[in-house]
Amino acid sequence: MDQCYAESFETIAVQGSTGLKEADHERERDGCAVRLDGKVAAVTGAGAGIGRAIALRFASEGAKVVVSDRDLAAAEATCQAIRAAGGLACARACDVSREDEVEGVVAQAIEQFAQLDVFVNNAAFVRHALLSDTDSKRWKKSLEVTLDGTFYGLRAALRVMVPQRSGVILNISSGAGLGGEPFHNAYGAAKAAVHNLTQLACVENAQHGVRINALCPGPIDTETLRAALAQRPGGLAGFVTQIPSARLGLATEIASAAVFLASDEAAYVNGAILTVDGGIAARTGAPR
Repeated sequence: MDQCYAESFETIAVQGSTGLKEADHERERDGCAVRLDGKVAAVTGAGAGIGRAIALRFASEGAKVVVSDRDLAAAEATCQAIRAAGGLACARACDVSREDEVEGVVAQAIEQFAQLDVFVNNAAFVRHALLSDTDSKRWKKSLEVTLDGTFYGLRAALRVMVPQRSGVILNISSGAGLGGEPFHNAYGAAKAAVHNLTQLACVENAQHGVRINALCPGPIDTETLRAALAQRPGGLAGFVTQIPSARLGLATEIASAAVFLASDEAAYVNGAILTVDGGIAARTGAPR
């Protein structure tokens, strides 16, 4: 995590009514710029996990944030954390498998904050099963949320960003889209398609001043992952020995990469598929 973000956004909240502006001045005096000042961002699936971490980090960097999630209460909780620290945010219920609801997130950004500069497609759906045991309903559900939802987000955001000739779209993908990952059949297929969709959208829209990139997180430390690993032979300890960095990643580390890609520091980064996985994708697939 970079030095400019040594304190968490929750820590900033302790500063009370002075809010983000005073904290920003402190960081500027220390030589650390606020990278999303004046920007408006929308994040799907932001009620928990990576999406929540990205929303909090964006707000700490000066952005106004539309926090969307299927669980409105979870979205509101993320907003409350942002507001408690002096940031600006609004919550919206959104099932990304419904195109009208995704379009509603973009519309709310325009209505509430009069602009949209960054859109993060984060929401996804995964259920672990062997391909031979996966029923059609589960397969379609994963594609509808993970792939169709990303398409709806891209399209809705582009309809705003292309006319204004600026904007950033970030698709949160997965290492499961980089190769065959057992028990991730529909999810992995959807994420592989997201990579191609990211590159296609870049090629079509870079000339209009819009940047589209994808982030591929590795295994991130969550209660869900730890519970799943507890059922595997070797458990968590055996799992992390297969990661070159020998540990799980943190949602805040994905948020740090997201801030970079959303900021002007990444002005010439377009169509990239960036892995943040502790070195997993760099390793050969040889048995060990």
